[in-house]
Amino acid sequence: SKCMITFQFIATFATLVPFVDCSSALQERDDLSEVERELCSASAEFEDFVLQFMDRCFALIESSTLEQTREETETEKMTHLESLVELGLSSTFSTILTQCSKEIFKAALDKVFNFAITNIFETRVSGRMVADMCRAAVKCHPGEALKLFVPHCCSVIAQLTVNDDVLKEEELDKELLW
Repeated sequence: SKCMITFQFIATFATLVPFVDCSSALQERDDLSEVERELCSASAEFEDFVLQFMDRCFALIESSTLEQTREETETEKMTHLESLVELGLSSTFSTILTQCSKEIFKAALDKVFNFAITNIFETRVSGRMVADMCRAAVKCHPGEALKLFVPHCCSVIAQLTVNDDVLKEEELDKELLW
């Protein structure tokens, strides 16, 4: 599919090019060649590229909820195509984060964190994709990412389980599952 080819292309590109904004070198150095100056100037766009890539991933995730991808009579497992898209998204996002400077990583981490906490996802399709993105951030820089995710998750779980009625529920709250 076009989606998989695009993921593969971006992952290959990301493997070869570190996402570091070198534009400050234009003011700091006067011995750069014209090509080096153009490269440094163009590197200022890397953060925008990463954040736009994430926006497109979020749009893909929002269109991939279990309810939107199949009827209720079908299985609740991911289809083969959904599994491939999940793998492509996960590996590409992980590759991008690995190649990011600390500043660009921080912007990406904040964006994925805000996306994850401001939405409630079902856990079979879209939720797995968001979890993969969160996992990629945690694997890349565990200290920074866990400082955001763990306190939030603990707070939400404590808030949703403060009442003992949750222990008797046959079907758990979607927010608690997420």
